[in-house]
Amino acid sequence: MSPRLARAASELADLGVPAETALEVASKLRRHADGVSRTFVKLFLEEIWAPFEAAGRPDDQWPEIQEALERLRPLASDALLAVFGLAMSEAIDKAFGRELEKVERSGRRRK
Repeated sequence: MSPRLARAASELADLGVPAETALEVASKLRRHADGVSRTFVKLFLEEIWAPFEAAGRPDDQWPEIQEALERLRPLASDALLAVFGLAMSEAIDKAFGRELEKVERSGRRRK
């Protein structure tokens, strides 16, 4: 387990989320992360490796390939976090919008 994941698990426990539920969430996150990883690896293979391979793997281009591989993980992480931040904001807005509508409807029924 990574230190960041351990901190997240600890925070969830502090919020009252049962350990079993946190493990289920971690398992779902892993499946999604596997998909995102495959997407970026496919991108690398198709857009960077394939042209390099087609050119006969020139010796002078190996440093560029190595650099691309080194940059891929942080780039993928940044892109994923950016897209996730947008998706999370939208999901929260929708979910709480629905919950507030329920509260409002419930309040009208009581009057």
